[in-house]
Amino acid sequence: MTEKTINNIVWWIPFRKLRDSVREVLYSIKDIQYHVKNIDSDNTLKDIRKVITKKYSNENYMHFCKLGGIDFKFYDFIFSGVTEYMPNEIDDYNFDSIDFKDGDVVIDIGGNIGTVSIYLAKKYPFLKIYAFEPVKQNYENFLKNIELNNINKDIIKVFNLAITKDRRDVILTSPFYNSGASNIYDNYSNGIVLNNDISIKSITFDDIFSNNNISKCKLLKIDCEGAEYEILYSANVENLKNCEYMRAEFHGKKYKQKDLYNHCNKFIKNIDVIYNSDDNINI
Repeated sequence: MTEKTINNIVWWIPFRKLRDSVREVLYSIKDIQYHVKNIDSDNTLKDIRKVITKKYSNENYMHFCKLGGIDFKFYDFIFSGVTEYMPNEIDDYNFDSIDFKDGDVVIDIGGNIGTVSIYLAKKYPFLKIYAFEPVKQNYENFLKNIELNNINKDIIKVFNLAITKDRRDVILTSPFYNSGASNIYDNYSNGIVLNNDISIKSITFDDIFSNNNISKCKLLKIDCEGAEYEILYSANVENLKNCEYMRAEFHGKKYKQKDLYNHCNKFIKNIDVIYNSDDNINI
């Protein structure tokens, strides 16, 4: 099992702390492989995943949780950790520190099944939220979850689009247990692909502003498992300046996460970032 395989597996888990826990377990398996050469863990894991997927890959279930006295319902895959990890995720983003006003705009890149957008819409029903989710299954669950939580459809506008620097079509490859974070850069195979690769349309960060007549963005939330580098480095700095707050998760050891933070902080002064890598430290 390679580091790329591990990253591609945890990519699909929508909650950071669950991702970190699974990543730690998989690295332990990787260490065992290294020391015990005759263990073919990759093939074993593939077989296990295939058996589980055959039964559960297309099955969704209702999950319930409560935040700040508000009840939430989310339609998601059977192994979802939404009820356990959503409170931690919301706490990490520190939304309570933002002074939202009537008519404020939120941009949610990496909307997944709608947890953040729906939380904000329930707590601040005067917002206008634009959410972007490339994975069709998540997009469809997002729409269902808006209805389940009785959110006015005028509050959240959801797009089944990826965000790139050049509007190219991108390839998504869907592992078995969650469609939550497909790699939008590479048509990769990590041994757990059970569905056909899907071509998804994309727009740029700047298109979000121009297409929706956005002049000011109160909050930019971005959690897209590595795509943030391409998205934010290619963004027009004037549009970054028009974002008052940013809440983000930066991923991977391939890039310097602090450099991306420093780049964004030139233009957006109110930033909270979660760093998803052992060799980076939260600022």
